[in-house]
Amino acid sequence: MEILLGLIIVGVPVFLIGYPLIKKEEPSYRKVRYSDEEDSLEKQKESVFTTLGEIEFDYQMKKLSEEDYQFLKNMYKRQAINILKAQEEEEMSLLDQELESDELEAQIEKEIELEIEREVQLLRYREGEGKKE
Repeated sequence: MEILLGLIIVGVPVFLIGYPLIKKEEPSYRKVRYSDEEDSLEKQKESVFTTLGEIEFDYQMKKLSEEDYQFLKNMYKRQAINILKAQEEEEMSLLDQELESDELEAQIEKEIELEIEREVQLLRYREGEGKKE
């Protein structure tokens, strides 16, 4: 019983300290997964550009073969391009909405000015009739 307890007391710390050293961690560029719905385009862009930097670093440190480097680099560049295009489309959509909003606002202001002018003319007409009587 004492031997078992001693093994547990020694074994648990050895395992907790040794496991991270032995475990081969998967590079972060293979972990990148995101949902278009959950993450904003900005977060996706940041993630992809960070991954591109990590791929470049791993290649410079000789952790990636030329073939793997080119494959990953091209894959993430395509993702970056798609994200940048989506951001541009989103910005253009917002600009279009602002333009439509500005045009609508200008039209409303013009209608209000016309209505005010009509009311002023009506008041002048009524005042003119009152002076005649």
